[in-house]
Amino acid sequence: MAEQPSVRKVEDLVNNIQSDLKDNNSGLISARDVRVNMADVAHSIPYIVASGDWDIPGKQFISNIYLKKNSDSTDGGIVVVESGIQFQNDVSNGALQTHAYPGPGNVDHGELLPTSLLDDDHPQYIKRTASGRTGINNAMQTNLGMGANWVNAFGSDNATGHGLQFDQKSPTEEVIHVGEDSHFEFDKDGTEIHTGRSTAQAWINFSSISGVAGLEDNTMTVHSSYNISRVERLRDSLGNLAEGRYKIYFKTDLFDSATEYLAVGHATGRAVPAGGGDFSRVNVGIAFRHKDYLTYFVQQENGDYTDSYYNDLVVFGVPSGVDGTAGESVTVAWEATTTPAP
Repeated sequence: MAEQPSVRKVEDLVNNIQSDLKDNNSGLISARDVRVNMADVAHSIPYIVASGDWDIPGKQFISNIYLKKNSDSTDGGIVVVESGIQFQNDVSNGALQTHAYPGPGNVDHGELLPTSLLDDDHPQYIKRTASGRTGINNAMQTNLGMGANWVNAFGSDNATGHGLQFDQKSPTEEVIHVGEDSHFEFDKDGTEIHTGRSTAQAWINFSSISGVAGLEDNTMTVHSSYNISRVERLRDSLGNLAEGRYKIYFKTDLFDSATEYLAVGHATGRAVPAGGGDFSRVNVGIAFRHKDYLTYFVQQENGDYTDSYYNDLVVFGVPSGVDGTAGESVTVAWEATTTPAP
């Protein structure tokens, strides 16, 4: 009966070989000695390799290890690790990996440590403060820069005219573009804003003091204004500062033409705030229009000009560089004649 091989440690195999297979000068090495040692080596190799006892320098594998599939390619060639895998040169200082890497596209980011995302390794995501997807605390942690990209419902560019675009003209100026097929709608009442032409381009509220003949411009006070650069009190034919006659200047290049704006004026006709909200009957006339200014006159019923504590001016129009005809069409017509009833 053939002698059964034994599973031995590396040290035991070496010692047995050195003891049984000495120099054969005396002819004492038998076939059995060679056979037994070779059988022990062959039988022990799988257990030595599988033991994992390779922490002694010089005993680690040096070359690559290749595992081949079985002929039917259904199994074999697999490394089965029950306790985990440890990488000695890993950035996590030899941490034990106990879960299989699922491959690209299959990593569940919910299982990542929060500290692994602090250096913003995922620029395709927006950092938020909360773990959930909704809630008052679910806010962005950083500002969001859009570059020249458009913000809209479907992520399309301005070829469709939809959405908003942020355009930085300089370090101190940024313009928000609204697509030509987009407008603002307020859910509160359903009102809409389709163009900036529907808002006032300039306005001013100022007061003036009566009896100013010979006085300077400090007899006027501007309470509030927008796109107005200067208010002048005009002089009469004798060169004296006149009551109720003013020249109001717009900001530079606000309009291209005097025909591209309309002006609405109002005045109380009283030199001081009237108790109970009373006023005097006066007419406000926009006597002359220029693209850069207009004249504002307050006239009493007797034809005299007068100062007023409240003087209001609102100017609507087409700003410089804007096409005032876009999307607008007004028909000029005459009422049809009718035959009087007999």
